[in-house]
Amino acid sequence: MKIIYVLYALIVIIFIASLIPLYYYFTTFDGGISTELIEWSTFGTIMGAVSGSLAFIVATTGILVTRHESAKAQQSDTFFKLLDLHLKKVDAVVVNGKSGYEAFKFFADKANKYLLIHLAIQKIKQEDKKSMDRARILVERTRKCIDFNFRSYNPAKAVIEILIKDYHDALTLFEYEDQFNDWEKWIADYVKSLSVDDRRKALAEVYKQIYTEDGHLLGQYFRNMYYTMKTFNEFDVSEKKKDYYGKLYRAQLGKSELVLGLFNAVWERSGKEMVELLLQYDMLDDIYSHDIILFTGLDTEQAYKQTKEILNSYLNLLKEKESKVTPGEAGNEA
Repeated sequence: MKIIYVLYALIVIIFIASLIPLYYYFTTFDGGISTELIEWSTFGTIMGAVSGSLAFIVATTGILVTRHESAKAQQSDTFFKLLDLHLKKVDAVVVNGKSGYEAFKFFADKANKYLLIHLAIQKIKQEDKKSMDRARILVERTRKCIDFNFRSYNPAKAVIEILIKDYHDALTLFEYEDQFNDWEKWIADYVKSLSVDDRRKALAEVYKQIYTEDGHLLGQYFRNMYYTMKTFNEFDVSEKKKDYYGKLYRAQLGKSELVLGLFNAVWERSGKEMVELLLQYDMLDDIYSHDIILFTGLDTEQAYKQTKEILNSYLNLLKEKESKVTPGEAGNEA
């Protein structure tokens, strides 16, 4: 596009330059018309060169403008095809008889409940370090939900020994006892005490298990999300137009997709460019306190800020890892 502006500038310059011979012609002959054939020949040569140059530049500019507009149309067409592909990817996800947005709601609820179990166990471990009696009391309050195949003399130890891979079994019992609301209230203060890095680690640890169980359904979706953002980010258009594309794409994402997007963004296989694109286009900016347990008690602005902080925490982790890799090691890895 810049070359078109340069050509426009050349047209103006040459046009102005073409006025100079006219100025000198009329000042030389005092505004009269020359009767000398040689003068007319010289004047015609100059004007012919000027008009020829102008015609060439105008034609070239027209071709470039046409090509640029054609490229813009192709990019716009590509973007809307990617939007259509995104919707097809969403509809293609089927689990437990649910498809599309309902399937993503199933996964988001599952991830949130796994996160609740994970945080509860972390809290029990923390209390266990301070006071075994306190840990025992905390566990006894919900023992019916969590004491499965771990029956032993020490109920606190039984809970602590639950591994992430066992969360699916714990989830079944939790739902049977309808204890999730009580647990959310129970660990609310603990959640508020967590640092940004601790929150990011909890999301990453839980999503690793979610991906182990459901990655065959979710992996392709998030790869497509990355490709879509990367594609329109590389379009040869203004930043304003890119932001417009970003908002259009963001409008297609349901609440559950945003929640899963945060989980996916900060786990060990997520890439730096993916997170940067999510931040650049505010792709996850509508996650609210009732959408994910980590945001319990936060208002809209605080939840928005928390999302940014968690994503930036992961970016800082990646940058720290990059700084520890020497050029030689980087070359070997490639």
